[in-house]
Amino acid sequence: MKVLINFAIMLLIFQSFVTFSQERYIGKEFSIGIAPLYLAEVENNDIFGQHSYQEFIANLHFNARLSKNWFAGLRSHLIHVNQKFVPKYSSTNSIAGLFGQYSFIASPRVRFSMELSLSYGDYCSCKPSELLYNQDLFYLGAGFTVDLQVFKNHPNWWMNFGFQTYHINGYYESINSKMPVRLYALIGQYTASAIGVQYKFGDRSIFIKNE
Repeated sequence: MKVLINFAIMLLIFQSFVTFSQERYIGKEFSIGIAPLYLAEVENNDIFGQHSYQEFIANLHFNARLSKNWFAGLRSHLIHVNQKFVPKYSSTNSIAGLFGQYSFIASPRVRFSMELSLSYGDYCSCKPSELLYNQDLFYLGAGFTVDLQVFKNHPNWWMNFGFQTYHINGYYESINSKMPVRLYALIGQYTASAIGVQYKFGDRSIFIKNE
């Protein structure tokens, strides 16, 4: 029975690659982009006065088209936090991982896509005194993006608007316990939204064609 299951999986993978090859999309279109984000918050305290919190995020991504609607890629968040109220601290963290993206609406100059991702990093929206601070963490993510070709005479350059939200899953090293996966808590544990630019390269007729 196990052999049949493995054979069926291999057959499915082989059929997928054949389909991709027949559609002649794989290896034809690639995109690379960056979307910076800056967050600032000011707190007024009767004792300590006015203090600020700053967060800088650089969202880097690379993806490749696999078929008419499917894309796969790599995404990395570089995050610098600077908190100037008690407890004062600053840190630079990162999240990086793989994502799969499905474009459900597409035209020569606009795309709407949904994505799922699995990432690894050391960032959490927590204080240095908390258990997960600077620990090794895994992130189950979901996201939504809109790609717009702003300049018709420069079809390779696109604007990118989107967000990714993550469920943080890690390991409490101090108490030797693994965090449980709670999919219902997917939204809100960590969310990054950004506006950026991306450059599409490859066969131009592929990424501007009417789909």
